[in-house]
Amino acid sequence: EFAYTDAGQISQADLQDIALICGACEEPSCLDLLEPSACSGVTGEDGSPRFNLTWSGASDLDLYVTDPNGETISYQNPSAASGGMLDVDCTGNCTGGNSENITWPQGGPSGTYTFYVNYFSGSGTVNFNILVRDNLQDIRTESGSVTEAGTNSASFTYVKS
Repeated sequence: EFAYTDAGQISQADLQDIALICGACEEPSCLDLLEPSACSGVTGEDGSPRFNLTWSGASDLDLYVTDPNGETISYQNPSAASGGMLDVDCTGNCTGGNSENITWPQGGPSGTYTFYVNYFSGSGTVNFNILVRDNLQDIRTESGSVTEAGTNSASFTYVKS
């Protein structure tokens, strides 16, 4: 939980920050200091459910999630009456990896969630992954690609019981 040095106590969070700064995702001697998600580009608050989009490069992708009540959360509407919120909105080449995160920190309503990716800006084909989590567990990962700015990916659904 803590490391001790001549200067005093260093917390696990501080160790992770130090490891990330020194490029630990590529440095085997620091990798054990990091949580597994620290190098995956997955950022933002967890929730029930949680939808986390990751991709590489300079293009700007946007995540859209429609809750069972029919309200859509995205950069244009970052929160919903159901308690959902967009808490990470990367526009490409973000420090720590490109990620967008839409989450219900206090728990979202039961029912069907629909989600997709919009290719906001950039050039060339961009591959992406969307991690769906619920009750602190990875449920599944959806993968896809978008080929040009202004287009949407296929839509995916998740049914929360």
